[in-house]
Parts: sequence; structure tokens; C-alpha cells
Amino acid sequence: MRPVTALFAAIIVTTFALSVAVVSRLHRPGTRWRNITRQRLLFGVPWGSLVVIGTVIAVYLFVQDGITNLTEPVTIPYRAWSYFTPLGIATASFSHASLGHLTGNLAGAAVAAPIAEYAWGHYPSRNRTDEPRSRDDERGRVRSRLEWLRTTPWIRAFILFPLAVIVLGLVTSLFGLGPVIGFSSIIFAFAGFAIVHYPIATLIATVAVQSALLTVSRALQDAVSVYVATPSPATAPSWAGIAIQGHALGFFLGLVLGLLVLERRNERPNPFHLWLAVLLYAFSKGLWQIYWFGEGNSYLLFRGPGVAIVVVLALVITLASAAPDRPVPKRPVRSLLRRLTSSGSRNGRRTSKSSSVSNGGPDATHRSRIERVLELSGAGAKGGSEDGSEDEFNPSSPDITGDRRDRIRELSIGATPDSGEKPHTQTVAGTTASRMTQRGVAFLAVALVLAVLAGMAIPVNLAVVESTSDGAAPGAIEVGGYIVEYDENASNELVSGIGLDVAINDSGLAGSGVIVSNERHSIWLEAVTKEQLEATGSETVTVGEPGWRETVHVERTGWEPVGGESVYQVWLWLEGDEENRQLAYESEESIAEAIINGRTVTLGSDAGEFVLEVEEIETEATSTTAVPGENEAVEAGGVVFERTEDVLVASSDGTEVVIATMEDHEY
Repeated sequence: MRPVTALFAAIIVTTFALSVAVVSRLHRPGTRWRNITRQRLLFGVPWGSLVVIGTVIAVYLFVQDGITNLTEPVTIPYRAWSYFTPLGIATASFSHASLGHLTGNLAGAAVAAPIAEYAWGHYPSRNRTDEPRSRDDERGRVRSRLEWLRTTPWIRAFILFPLAVIVLGLVTSLFGLGPVIGFSSIIFAFAGFAIVHYPIATLIATVAVQSALLTVSRALQDAVSVYVATPSPATAPSWAGIAIQGHALGFFLGLVLGLLVLERRNERPNPFHLWLAVLLYAFSKGLWQIYWFGEGNSYLLFRGPGVAIVVVLALVITLASAAPDRPVPKRPVRSLLRRLTSSGSRNGRRTSKSSSVSNGGPDATHRSRIERVLELSGAGAKGGSEDGSEDEFNPSSPDITGDRRDRIRELSIGATPDSGEKPHTQTVAGTTASRMTQRGVAFLAVALVLAVLAGMAIPVNLAVVESTSDGAAPGAIEVGGYIVEYDENASNELVSGIGLDVAINDSGLAGSGVIVSNERHSIWLEAVTKEQLEATGSETVTVGEPGWRETVHVERTGWEPVGGESVYQVWLWLEGDEENRQLAYESEESIAEAIINGRTVTLGSDAGEFVLEVEEIETEATSTTAVPGENEAVEAGGVVFERTEDVLVASSDGTEVVIATMEDHEY
């Protein structure tokens, strides 16, 4: 750590400590935070969250071999490529693509996981009364043992919560779309579970507190940074690298689990708080960013549909947790129209009802029945005789009250207690309502969204990626079953043929750059794009499996003829074996626009060597020579070529002109 960074790290820590101390003196709440956390957490500590975070760090360091190179872990085999790659399925949700990826997800887990664990709790309410069982009853002993495991705080903290996270990780890997990697799907599951219990607290933690944690973390690592304004290489949009389906899948998994827990505990959140929190969380976390791949380097972002879907789902989620238990009408459209049409004619109905009652019509009979029901209800409420005195031989007990309540219900629908006949007059609810409640229907809608999110990944993950390379491509390097090659017109095996035909035909989408494939593990990856390699000049690709890793170096060198296209070569070699570097690609030749003493100059590549071809325009005679080394000169066809550092100058009969320059890689 640099001295400046160490100094500012000490200042930041000291400032935070002083701030907390001063604010604690100024603000003395009635209930301390420690007492609040101890109500639901063992010793007030989210032990399960700490175990999970420690597990994720251990996977990065020891499974992905991040301990060897902290910034370049092994990632390719730990992606969830398909159902035929069990290693990737088992580890994808706990692995990460880079150190920055890990740091960001750890910050998200640090704020979301404790809230979810607090909502779940280490001290469950014992609201289930077990029937008395004999000590010899084997089934009773098993159930008693399971109940003990479920309700023991330290087991819930150190075993059950981490185990639930592992199960969630496997589910998100199994039903994640494409070769996903990262803990973010589980973080979204934490947020979904927490947001239905504590909407505003979860929103503040996942949006504001997480951002603050990342800022402080970066300040502690690098107090002063220097940035230079330089052109950026062609890269995909930031949202095109996000596993949006995996994030949505995790979020809805957490929502469904959270709603089930709320239902079991008979708890309801504040509807407005929940709606607002879900809406703002979805927008801030980019859950509206629905995208797909287009031709070449184009991408399709469905911003409008994404925003509309988020708004609708926020309402559905709110209804699934806070809607009333009233039954849903069997004909909801007709019921809605009836309410709309009846709202403007209430006065007319009141007049008609009064006339019907006064004339002794059916409404009068119904009203007399209601009056009798209310009379009995009033008597039952008093719990005694009609004069209000309690009968000592017939005290108001729960059983008698229940019988009276049943009788009142029978009278209200016009049925006799023992006749077995159907009611003569059914209520509106009895004729038009179904057994499903409004909240139940909304919950089914949330579950349906979850099923759609999971189901869309099944056909993709069942597909087997067939590598088009057999290792015989020029310069291809094969190591441990992996084939690393360079190809500027490779068929993109990940997205070709499974896109959105309505928007674009993706049956022939191409990949261009460094391609990594492994047919045994159904792996196909465009590890380094052509544009990225053009901008940087050199890259590394790490492959491996548990217990071993190999790094393949990629280098691009080339010349740019004045007024022409760049001529370049791509080389591959294993780390530590540069002497056996392989020529993987040679571009086409290019003609310089300058004409020297009636001659043209063409720059090309032949068998790994850059060559110059001089052609006389009148006679069409040609002569060829290799590009000279640094500070050397060669002659071909009456033209002298002299190289000074990265500039190639051609001269003939006193005419001198720059003919080409070496490619300049700024990154």
C-alpha cells in the first residue's frame, strides 16, 4: 500500500469512528440497535451472512485460484454453460469473473443478506402445537428432532441459512440463461426476500448504503487516482454484459419465499411502502434492461417494454402481499362493469329499494330476515337472555357462541339447519365469487412470472455447444481439452439461432477474436474481441480446472500503410513458452496511396513475415522484400526502404515519403 493511501485510510477510519461517537452522544433512542438485533439474531450478529460471504471469498481464492493471481482468476470452467457441465452448475453462483466483480457483489451481500437473515430470524415463533405423542412413537421422535433442528438458533444461523443460500445458488445456476457467473442472483434473492418484510429499509440499504460501501472501499484501496483522457476501444454497452434474466430470477425467488413466510406468519407490509420500494429498486438495479444481440456488434435494448413491465409487476407484487382476502368474482370483467355502471345510478336504486320494501316485495322479505339475523346477533353478543342478564345454567361459552354463529349464518342465506336444502336466497358473494382470494390470485401471478423466468432457460441449457474447431486451425493452441484460436468469422455458438426473429435474424451471428472452446464441457466463448485486441495489442486468456491453470498470451502486431488498411498478424503462445509462439492469423495485404517514381508499394504478410511488394506502373514488373529491422534499410524495385523506430520511409531518385507506420496500441 502506498504511503498516501495508508495515510488517507487512517484518516477515513478515524473520521468515521469520531462521527459515530458524536452522533451516538447526540441521539439516544429508547431502544438500542443492539437490543433490536438481539431480538431476532443470535447475539445480535448475522452469522449466516458472514458464513456465506466467507464461502464466496474462499471460492474465489482457492477454487478459482485467485490466490495465485488476485486480479485474474480462472473463470471459464466455472460458468454455468449447460446442464452437461456439472462443475459450472455447482460453482457458477459463487464464482466471479474478476476482483472488481467480487468486490461489488460482496458489498451487495453485506447490505442485503443481513436484512434477509433478520427477517427470517434465528428465534422462530413456536406457533404450531404438536399433538401429544408417545415416547415409543418413532415418527413422533423424528418430527420432534426435526422441529428441534428448525428452532435451534445456532443451527438456523450457521447451518440452515447457509444451506438455503447454497440451494438458491444451485437453482439460479440451473435456470440461469446463458453461461452465467457471479453471486448477484443470490443477492437479488436476498433483496426480494427482505423487501417484502422491510421495504424502505431494504431500499435504502441496497441503493444508498451499498453505494457508500463501494465508495469507501475504493477510497481505502486507492486514495488518489490519476486518469488520462484517451480514446476508448470499441466495447459493448455496460448493460449488455449483465445477466438480467439471472437477476430477475433471483429477485422473484426471494419474493416468492418472502411472501410465503409472510403468509405463514399472517403479516402484511405497508402497501405503499412496498410498491414504492419495489419500483425504485427495480429501476435503480436495471431490472428494466431487457436486451438481445443484433448483427455484428449491435445490441437491442427494449427500454420501453422493460419500464412498462417493471411498473406492472410492482403493482402485482404489492397485491400479492397486501391485497385483501376478499374472494375474486367468477366473472371479474362483468363484476367490474357492473360496479362501473352502478356507480352513476345509486340514487335510482335507493328509490327502487324503498318502493320494493314498502310494497312488501322480495326486498321486504330479505330485509326482515336481515333484521332477525341482527336481532340474534345482538342477543349473542350479550351472551345471555334477552334482558341482558346472564343465565347461570347456560353461560356464554365458545361452543354456544359458535352454535349461535352457525345458526345466524344459516338464517342469513335462507337455509334450515337440518334440511340439507340449498339456501333459498344466496348472497352476491355466493353467486359471483370464486374460492380464490385477490391476494392469492396476485401471488399466483408472481409465481407464474417466476416460472416463465426459469422456464425460458431450460431449452438453452439443454443445448449442446458443438465446437467448429478440431484444433487443426492455424496457430490454435490445445491445452487440457481447451482449444484457443483466433478467428474473425466464427459462428457465435451461444446466441445463433435462438434469438428474436421478429426483431432480427440471428441465425448467422458471428464471433470475431480469440475463441475458447471445449467440446467435452460444451464451452464456447469469445474471450477477446477483435476490437479489444486491436486497441490493446496484447491480452491473456486463462483456462483451467480445479488443481491447474494455464495462461495463453495473445499478441497483435501490424503496419498501417499511408491511406490503406492495417496489415497485421496475431500470435498465440503458452506462458513461459514464447519461443514456440504460433501464428494464428494474417490479414490481407494493403496498398499505400503514395506513388514513388512511377511505382506503387503494397504491404502484406507472408508466413509470419511482413513483406513489401514494389510494382512499376508501366511495365507491371514486381519485386518483393521483407520489412527491414529497426534502423535498417533494404532495396526493392529501385526503391529504398528505411525504418526509423516505428516509421517506414521509402525513397527513390531524390523522392522521399513515409510509406507506413507501425500500429500504435494505446492501452
